[in-house]
Amino acid sequence: MKLLISVLLVLVFVSASADPLPEPSPTSEYTINKPHLRFNPRKSHIRLERAKFRESSPEKSRGGDVELGGSNESSVAVSPLDPMIVAYASCLELRVSTDGGATFGPSVFAPFPTTHSLAGDPVVVFDTEGRLFWEFLGWLETGNGIDIFLAQCDPSTGEILPGYPVNVTALALAPGANGYFSDKPWMAIDTNEGSPFENNIYMAWTVFGGDNLVAYCRSEDQGQTWSEAEMMVDTYEERFAWPTHLAVANNGDVYCAHHIYEYVDIYNSSRIQLTRSVDGGLTYERVGDPYPSGMAYLGENIQSDGHFHSPGTDFWFQGSFQPWILTDPHNSANLSVVACADSDGPLGHGDDGNIYIVHSTDNGQTWSDRQRVDSDIGESLQVFPTATRDPENGNIAVTWYDTREGHLNGDNNFLLNTYATVSFDGGLNFLPDFRIDDEPFDPDAGAPCR
Repeated sequence: MKLLISVLLVLVFVSASADPLPEPSPTSEYTINKPHLRFNPRKSHIRLERAKFRESSPEKSRGGDVELGGSNESSVAVSPLDPMIVAYASCLELRVSTDGGATFGPSVFAPFPTTHSLAGDPVVVFDTEGRLFWEFLGWLETGNGIDIFLAQCDPSTGEILPGYPVNVTALALAPGANGYFSDKPWMAIDTNEGSPFENNIYMAWTVFGGDNLVAYCRSEDQGQTWSEAEMMVDTYEERFAWPTHLAVANNGDVYCAHHIYEYVDIYNSSRIQLTRSVDGGLTYERVGDPYPSGMAYLGENIQSDGHFHSPGTDFWFQGSFQPWILTDPHNSANLSVVACADSDGPLGHGDDGNIYIVHSTDNGQTWSDRQRVDSDIGESLQVFPTATRDPENGNIAVTWYDTREGHLNGDNNFLLNTYATVSFDGGLNFLPDFRIDDEPFDPDAGAPCR
């Protein structure tokens, strides 16, 4: 829940603190081998922004925490037509704010046909017309399948509009009734005015089972119909390909990333793969790996698996596998990917989790070396990052959970704070980390399994 407040407040901070950056020229792009260099670095701009940040007190730059209720697997989105309209969804519900997140309306619960029950994994997204879409999973009441559902909602109240929800996976010919076990879908919408695929809705997810596939589909009519689901990469049962993330460049190109490892050698095989579509999501082709083999390892921290665990933690790290693709609003060839990784081997051996970013200037064909995002100098834990990029000025905000303050619960496990940082130069430099929440929270509370 704190993560929702984190993303929202960071977005407000970025918008309020930074002047729009000029559109980059072809000679101002960083090199692949030396991502910290540019031909025309805006060093004076970075110094100015850092000075402005240091002069502002944390008490004045951070609002009070807003309790939203709900459950885990939260998602948040801001309307492109009115930044005061903020939609939030969790595993159980959706709520909408019309005053910039100061207050939220009553909960709207995910509707299902009698054949299904709630399974979570929500994502909320607005399109260029301000239409609000809510994606979530539904378990089949009989059998072992899971379907993906999509609802269009009233952007001021969250109420479900007539004709929704629709069963995406059934329309994409991969229904749970046929044994498809779809999990952790991600949704993106082309919000680039003038794009040939403006307002297309894209979906990507993992299909568990004998083949452990990554699948995708698209809709051109607000989710009423969907293309047939297609396999994105040639994975197989000895690999764990999960979860996905989608982003759309300003020319309409679609990028899908997912974390993958092979069970026989998790540490050395963990990587993040990227695919690209240039035809509005009809087909995807694999491009370069943002994090090649061994560069995206993070232990799962499952207490019952007999493997190493991170001291002072019982909660699973598996959700930290999700990469975050950031497209450049001014240059479609520029991409960045934020991810969490362990820098020094199995869990329990030093620093178990840090936040990193990598950059590409050629549509994902080649990538820079990974660059540390968080500025923690000790061995405290940074996990569960999220990242976003301002669609106007290109500023980047990254948030994560952090143990550096050392707060403990009654079982001597760490409480978590939500930390963040921002970049005003496309992710080449980041401000010093800052805490967003007012109080730490207990990740063990209400989580007997994970």
